[in-house]
Amino acid sequence: MQFHVTSDYAIRTVLHLAMHPERTCTAEEIQRQMGVPANYLSKVTARLKQTGILMAVKGNGGGYRLCKDPGAISLYDILSRTERTLEINGCLVDESFCSRHATDTCPVRRDYGAITAEMKTCLEQTTIGGLLEK
Repeated sequence: MQFHVTSDYAIRTVLHLAMHPERTCTAEEIQRQMGVPANYLSKVTARLKQTGILMAVKGNGGGYRLCKDPGAISLYDILSRTERTLEINGCLVDESFCSRHATDTCPVRRDYGAITAEMKTCLEQTTIGGLLEK
């Protein structure tokens, strides 16, 4: 399983803002410092604004700031907005994905569900603030 590049750019953006809580960061600064292309930055900031993770500051000296404390923003908060799904197999999203029509009895599906739940817990416990402390 691999997260989309959009998710990586969203995490980088939030990390950069968390490293500079005392000021508004410009789009150009985020692009340059975190290697986020302009077309992706507008995409991820729109999603992160919708979820209340960051806000846009308009006008002269405008840019972006976090709306929440970095310790209150988990990787799950970001990834659940940038990934289509965090399930590791299609059968966990839609039972019709299984060509065997055996979702009720499939032992692999049960394990996939447990693995997904464990990953979700790990992502919920990993915060931007915690990453900055490492």
